Amino acid sequence: MLIIGEKLNSSVLQTREAFVAKDEAAVVELIVSQVAAGAQYLDINTALTDDESGMMQWVISLVIANSDVGIMIDSQNVLVVEAALQACAGQKAIINSVMPGKQYEPLMELAVKYGCGLVCMPGLLPSATKTVEVIENLCRRASAMGVRERYLYLDAVAAAVSTDDQAGVRLLAVISTLKERYPQAHVICGISNISYGMPNRSALNTAMLAMTATAGLDSVIMDPTDPRMQEMLAAVKLLGGKDSYGLEYIQKMREEV
Repeated sequence: MLIIGEKLNSSVLQTREAFVAKDEAAVVELIVSQVAAGAQYLDINTALTDDESGMMQWVISLVIANSDVGIMIDSQNVLVVEAALQACAGQKAIINSVMPGKQYEPLMELAVKYGCGLVCMPGLLPSATKTVEVIENLCRRASAMGVRERYLYLDAVAAAVSTDDQAGVRLLAVISTLKERYPQAHVICGISNISYGMPNRSALNTAMLAMTATAGLDSVIMDPTDPRMQEMLAAVKLLGGKDSYGLEYIQKMREEV
């Protein structure tokens, strides 16, 4: 499971305040804590700041200086994305994301130009069938423009169960279908979206992580510092046959004692 840390996002009030204040110590702590918890990429969203591009490049510089993880550039602005890719200076990168609309072709061109990953986001749709249909259209266009399937991250879209009690069922159906139809691509979602507006969000996120892993999810945007999520990731890895003799799971449980 590819773990992408979600906490460098300006939609989170404390993060936005740290960005705006240029509080380097606070931002570095967000970076270091997520990497220490197992994040292999960090999602960076600076859209809710006054200077999205400048702020994005500043945060990227801190990620590069304090870790060796990949960078997920979370923006719909083509100019912001290209400047960010240049700032990555060879660091692994994923563009998050292309959606149906006028800007998706320039973003696909950037994915080809820089040889980076690309998230295909269909938006919030009323059915699993429609979600898959829109993703398939994006995949066809990406392929035509030269994006290889193994660089695609197909967003199955975790919607809030607080407003749609079938959101989890639909998410699982989309993941299963996408994994079958695009075996070389990655299937991804922002897992914590499922629990928005509900109490004890960690319990829902943990349960959803286990269910989606079984359905074929192989990449997840999440809070890697959540102890429950860390335990579930270790359990999923062991039960999925990817932890020889359960050594990583045993070590993780010893750390929790």
